[in-house]
Amino acid sequence: MLRSCLPSGSIKLVPVLELPSETTFGCHVSFCISWLRTGTSRLGVSINPKPIPGDWNGAHTNVSTKQIRDKKNGLKTIEEAIQKLSKTHRRHIETYDLKKGKDNEKRLTGRHETSSINSFSVGVAHRGASIRIPRSVADDGYGYFEDRRPSSNCDPTLSVRPSFGPSASMSPKSSMIHKK
Repeated sequence: MLRSCLPSGSIKLVPVLELPSETTFGCHVSFCISWLRTGTSRLGVSINPKPIPGDWNGAHTNVSTKQIRDKKNGLKTIEEAIQKLSKTHRRHIETYDLKKGKDNEKRLTGRHETSSINSFSVGVAHRGASIRIPRSVADDGYGYFEDRRPSSNCDPTLSVRPSFGPSASMSPKSSMIHKK
């Protein structure tokens, strides 16, 4: 399946992040889920969020909507969304990895650019927070925020659910996908 997609250009692999095996990629979500769950195991590749013990971090989800990118009220919308996310932290942790939070216990230690799995935190330019607001977003007053809690083995369709579910202030109709 992977070989048939590569020539068509439907999969893009982009620069390595912290470990040689860690990368970010974008393609169709259903393909990603299928490939990560079945294809990688046949190749002997792990999607465990902490495949090698040590003091290093993992995945995160960037969240941006039309309201968050609004120059007038973007930061206010971000703050409202974060307030709502803070109230259901434990439920989100259980959503963010395939083992209901057990894999993330190894990663979210509160050390090396990770928050503690047991508490919710927010910070501007703070890579150790549960939710990070980039410095440029705080300065500009709009843009996006990072939910730094999802693990690398999360289901991508579920990793955005806390931001766009019933308890969130953002509407899924204000898509994270920028359409041209």
